[in-house]
Amino acid sequence: AIARLTRNKMLIVNPAGAQIADITVTLPGGINGLAYDILRSRYYASGLNDRNVISILDASGTITGTIALPPGAAFHADVIDHLSYDAANDALLITKGVNGSAGFVYSYKLSTRVPFVAYSLASTLAMEGAAVVGANLWALSDEWFHDGGVNKLQSYALP
Repeated sequence: AIARLTRNKMLIVNPAGAQIADITVTLPGGINGLAYDILRSRYYASGLNDRNVISILDASGTITGTIALPPGAAFHADVIDHLSYDAANDALLITKGVNGSAGFVYSYKLSTRVPFVAYSLASTLAMEGAAVVGANLWALSDEWFHDGGVNKLQSYALP
């Protein structure tokens, strides 16, 4: 299933694109980032104003807990933008970045709650999402909309 956001709703669709669920989630200002954890059958969501808290949701959209992100000047530079689940590393990928500035991707190991590994992506502006595939971190930017540049899908080798 694939989840899509419309402010305070998660629309769950099957691979053919047919809607199979419409779940209301109450986060301040609406949902900004969303990821599905296939290992634990739960969602992670960030609100439009969240800088350091990610909500844990069950399949019904009920908030069952939170993840408090560690302090750090770079991490709190902007609100949490997008979330994705990295199944190979059992990690939550968290993107942040102010338009026109380097994007950041933070990898949070869910099973051990190990502190973040931060990647500063100097050439990825207006960060719109990230995914790990093999030994590469893929980052998507929306520079056309935000800065008048060209949208980019970039690959970075992981250390």
